[in-house]
Amino acid sequence: MSPVIDLVNKKISWSFDSFPAGLIGQTVRFKLRTNTTYTGSSTVSFDTSSRIVGPGVTTDDSTVATTYRYTSSAPTSTPSPTPVTSSSSTPTPTITPTQSSTPRFESVNLIEVAHDKVTLEVLTNLPTKTTLYYGESTNTLTRLLSTPGYEKIHNYLLTDLTPGKIYFFRIKATVENGAFINSDYYIVRTPSENSLKEVRPDQVQLRWEQVPLTGVTAMTAFTILQSPLTISISVPPTAKVKSMQAHFVLKNVLGIATEHLLPTTSTTNLIEVLPNTFVGELLTPTTGGDYLIVVRVTDMEGGIRQLALPYRIHNTSPIAVSDNKTKKPIEHASVVIKRREEQTGLLRPLDQALALPRFTDERGIYKIILPQGSYQILVSAPGYKSHKGSFELTPQTPSYPSISLTPEPSLLMSIIYVREAITDLSRLLELVNASIITSYRGRTVLFGINIAFLLLFSWVILFFLKHKQTRKTEHFWHWFFSITAIALTDILLLFSILIGVHFLFQSDSIRGMLIIALSCINITLWIQFVREIWKVEHDLST
Repeated sequence: MSPVIDLVNKKISWSFDSFPAGLIGQTVRFKLRTNTTYTGSSTVSFDTSSRIVGPGVTTDDSTVATTYRYTSSAPTSTPSPTPVTSSSSTPTPTITPTQSSTPRFESVNLIEVAHDKVTLEVLTNLPTKTTLYYGESTNTLTRLLSTPGYEKIHNYLLTDLTPGKIYFFRIKATVENGAFINSDYYIVRTPSENSLKEVRPDQVQLRWEQVPLTGVTAMTAFTILQSPLTISISVPPTAKVKSMQAHFVLKNVLGIATEHLLPTTSTTNLIEVLPNTFVGELLTPTTGGDYLIVVRVTDMEGGIRQLALPYRIHNTSPIAVSDNKTKKPIEHASVVIKRREEQTGLLRPLDQALALPRFTDERGIYKIILPQGSYQILVSAPGYKSHKGSFELTPQTPSYPSISLTPEPSLLMSIIYVREAITDLSRLLELVNASIITSYRGRTVLFGINIAFLLLFSWVILFFLKHKQTRKTEHFWHWFFSITAIALTDILLLFSILIGVHFLFQSDSIRGMLIIALSCINITLWIQFVREIWKVEHDLST
């Protein structure tokens, strides 16, 4: 017999009508197909239980714990178990590859289960036409629904159902070449008419850290990318809620009916931290846009309901603070934000935790999530003029501001610029070390520069000694001094000595001492060269 899958309670059942008399020591082997949307690396654990029901006797459940880990192999559909003779008593889940041209069910999901209707979604690996057969037993699947075109996503709405009754359904998927596949049997129980009536969206609280995003006049919150939100839902005891999940849904892809609200982000399980109070942390999407938060509620009767909360979530980029001249982000800038009350016009912090300054991170980012409203912002940083302004968060202006601070001359600002200059210099030295000092070509160039300076200075000094106080030396002085960068020469010579010291510390003492010696000779000649220039200039002036 084919297995029957309970999607609400996550249980697969097989029933054997009879066994041949006299059989003992039998083992049931089966294969399981996991949902192909699961690609995590964590181990999944599940229990396998069995019992025997006979005339006047029912055995207790015999349970075996089993684990499963995802692999990249493509799974097959779930086959029926077959009694075989074996000495093993442990079921062994296996996965068998299939051809990509064969239709396959990726997943079957219950979207909503009410007392008189069931909404479900079917995903296939290829574009298929599907037909859903359902009834009150596996032998009476006389009612059917079909999808007209070849699609990968198929939505079904089963109506005119009886409250508190078990229904079975099975799906047939057919590709254009005529190949088809039948799904396993699925089971769903409709709840009573009072199921989930006590769960209402107005019993939801949404917060970011200590900032309340609900309970204000506006129902729009402006979130930032990949930021955690805390959601809390309280329900009355009569609701008999079993579990809750929450996820974001893009607002512009929503249909009219709530049964077609499918998740566009990962689902978060809400934990019952207090009786009838469920709390969880929901991570905002990685892309901007308008979203809704959808809560999926399951009660003790197996009823499932999806609630689109009446809060619009606009996901956008955070506040950024940067230098007006260099455009670099400013770290540790102080930011204070106050909300302007609509009725009184007074400025107040949304929460006492926000009354004190908060600071930007190393990227100049100030993370905060605020509800719709009008705000005043004060930004200050050492060495910069403070910025005081206002901004509004509305559906028409849904973005947080970017603040540019103007540098203000001060001793502290000078220290900051010196620190940045030292940082830039250290990065330059690292680059020089990687591209010149530690490379063979770079060392060869340094030797060549030292030899060139040695020859140049020697020739110039000899020229001055031979042609003192002549018109020729005057012309030569103006020509040579105009094209010679004295300061640059000093830097190059000192840098050459530093490189020689570097080689000494790198256990290359011969090359290091040679570079230092050449540099010292060049410095001596350079000093003599400058003295000759001064003497010529003095003689010409007198």
